[in-house]
Amino acid sequence: MINNNKRTLFFHFKGINDKKQKMIFTNPIHEVVAWTVDEVRQSLKKILKYTKQGYYAAGYIAYEAAPAFNKTYSVCDAGDMPLLWFGIFPEIKTQDLKITKGSYELGSWISTIKQQEYNEKIRTIKSAIKLKQTKQVNYTMRLKAKFKGNDRLLFDHLSNAQNSDYQAYLDTGRFKILSASPELFFKWDGKELTTRPMKGTARRGRWLEEDEENYSWLKNSSKNKTENKMVVELLQDELCTVAKESTAPVSSLFNIEKYPTVWQMTSTIKTKTKEDASLEEILTALFPSGSVTGVSKSSAMDLIAKLEDSPRGVYCGAIGYICPGGEAVFNVPIRTVIIDSTKGIAEYSAGGGITANSQEKEEYDEVFAKAAILSVKSVPFQLLETFRLQNGQYSLYEHHLKRLQASAKYFNYPIYIKKISEALQQFNVKRSNFIGKVRLLVNKHGDVTVEGQPITERVNQKKRVVIADRPIDRTNVFFYHKTTNRSIYEAYSDLINDQIDDVLLWNNRKEVTEFINGNIVVETNGKKYTPPISCGLLPGTFRAQLLKNGEIEERIIYLNELPQFSKVWLINSVRGWVSVNLYLSNS
Repeated sequence: MINNNKRTLFFHFKGINDKKQKMIFTNPIHEVVAWTVDEVRQSLKKILKYTKQGYYAAGYIAYEAAPAFNKTYSVCDAGDMPLLWFGIFPEIKTQDLKITKGSYELGSWISTIKQQEYNEKIRTIKSAIKLKQTKQVNYTMRLKAKFKGNDRLLFDHLSNAQNSDYQAYLDTGRFKILSASPELFFKWDGKELTTRPMKGTARRGRWLEEDEENYSWLKNSSKNKTENKMVVELLQDELCTVAKESTAPVSSLFNIEKYPTVWQMTSTIKTKTKEDASLEEILTALFPSGSVTGVSKSSAMDLIAKLEDSPRGVYCGAIGYICPGGEAVFNVPIRTVIIDSTKGIAEYSAGGGITANSQEKEEYDEVFAKAAILSVKSVPFQLLETFRLQNGQYSLYEHHLKRLQASAKYFNYPIYIKKISEALQQFNVKRSNFIGKVRLLVNKHGDVTVEGQPITERVNQKKRVVIADRPIDRTNVFFYHKTTNRSIYEAYSDLINDQIDDVLLWNNRKEVTEFINGNIVVETNGKKYTPPISCGLLPGTFRAQLLKNGEIEERIIYLNELPQFSKVWLINSVRGWVSVNLYLSNS
């Protein structure tokens, strides 16, 4: 036991009552640390003794601690991290984590395993499944990056990007643990035990229709359902060992949950525990979670120990807290970054369940879908629609509302159509004979703001447009939704000057996408074309109307095709059709 009162632990968990709460633990009276498997259960008993005396305990159990609970479980050597670390605290404070000013530098994330080697290991697992040595294996890989600076700020970025239900920040000294996990391992109030395994992942789409397709794919995926059901049945068997009636019914199966970067398939199992059940017994029955091992657990863990190139550490173990009296909530630490402050290295792990039907490319893509959280920096934004108002009429009103509702559904923003209609009407009543553009803004709470300014009509004036000197990132969702987050366009503002009015953007496939301030339409042989949304562009409302009327068609337009088009237009809902002269350089 070590005394160190400089530690800070933060939890933003759904608690026993299923409501999210922010909790800070500071000034531990002791730290309980286990470095070897033999010390794990002894340390756990000390922790539980403290909680019976009225103290709180908060910390983690590493994946490699598993043999302490079942000697048949195989794991890698533990590495530099303790197998168990808990602080003992006299109280908690229900407040947010203080993010001090500063910055951090995070290098490029580099996988410790190449794709060819990854594919070989997946084939090894599938061979073992074919030989009936196991049914499913959760194989994972490591990503590493150099790190220095404010780790709390990185945690803030990760937690905002994931917006998950079981987030935790643990300062254990040398190691800082930044968990943005969406997965509940278990929660126990002394009578009822709940587990919610998460198995099955699909990447979020970039716009609503693509997003709904990905949702439907996951919901109907037999591979992911099989994977999820295997884990559910494993956990049911394990829960029965501590259940009052020796049963563990499934309360929900194959639920699809939405997160900023992924769709996740989850199931929930609940059971009443035996009168004399203890937390040590529960951990013995369940640890580590079957969702991060495989089926059967022992054979899957044996393969994991042989095939994975390094220990998992906290990843796939458990992070949580225990209250006085024994109530406990633990997550499964996925979507978790571990920072070794001595070496200046950050580590992130991701993986997936491998079954007989797994496809190597699909599994590899799933790993990087789960790693997308690393590159997402959440920025506050409002949804935005820009109308043309003329003679008391909002142009393309229905198209604007349809697009607004689609983005609101995508980002989980509440939309109140009556409130929006009233706000627009109120703005209109006060401005007779007004010709201008009107901005409608909706924030994440559904609050509405309307603002506008007059416009001067331009007759037969061509826009001078330069072709961008670098591609856009078409995976960035903000290209597909109209919001106040204009940073994706502001990145090209250096190309605009007194001689240049706008910039024509293109993607890494050299496909033309859009202008900064509108969609593009080109003409050849009497036909007009505009790029499809999938190239990376905002689905403009005027564009939508022209497509509906059959005045334009969608097709991919490549950069090298531009000279062959007889006409090029910039189109948007405020200005309509604007002819364009294209330039290769802004000089």
